[in-house]
Amino acid sequence: MKSMLARRRNHRDDLSSRELEELLDAESEDDSNARRVDGDANPGGEGGKVLGNTVQDTVVPIYGTLVVEEKDIDAVRVMSLNMNGIGQWKENNMKLSRLKNVLRSYAVDVCGLQETNYNFRSLKSSQTLSSLLRHGDDRIQSVVSHNTRETENIGAFQPGGVATLLRDELTGFIKDRGKDDEGLGLFCYYLVEGNDGHITYFMSAYAPCKAPGIRTYYQHLQRFIQENRLATNLIDLFRDRVSSRIKR
Repeated sequence: MKSMLARRRNHRDDLSSRELEELLDAESEDDSNARRVDGDANPGGEGGKVLGNTVQDTVVPIYGTLVVEEKDIDAVRVMSLNMNGIGQWKENNMKLSRLKNVLRSYAVDVCGLQETNYNFRSLKSSQTLSSLLRHGDDRIQSVVSHNTRETENIGAFQPGGVATLLRDELTGFIKDRGKDDEGLGLFCYYLVEGNDGHITYFMSAYAPCKAPGIRTYYQHLQRFIQENRLATNLIDLFRDRVSSRIKR
């Protein structure tokens, strides 16, 4: 991967189809080599089973009683996911491709994403997060929030950030949408209204955690507090802004 990026003039350009194929082939070859090494190191293993199991070989335990293939007509499925960055490529983006398939396979109605690590202002107006995650004629809408106060040398990358996605029938009940007013990327939300005026907030929020470096999300919020001489700390700031929005 490093050598591939080193050959490119602009390291932030999308992967081409050929580059993606080369990357996948290299990963496949590395995985095969790892299997051979593990097999040699453990020749007497259980029926020749090697230690280096891949994701495909691993049986993941299922907790709870959710049957993915079955969904009640009145059920609303909500998923929350820390992305640790959605990736800076708009095309051939493996993270977004996997998320797109999960949303559809699990019939997810609401999805909250945290730590998107993306400067959504760098996208064209037609390239919303919902458009990047849409399957054909899927009904999907998105609202995003990231720090818009720190603007020096950020490119497409911006630490922190959140997104809220609504899919299918739930998109027809949207009453309002929004994000934190101060441009800090603390939260974003959809407000939906059902029968008899009952309203529900679906909010994705990202609480800061201490991290070294001057360009981290933690340091962004520290500078905001110091520059505005606020008598608070990061956690209290986060809690106050989120609760104030919900109580409006």
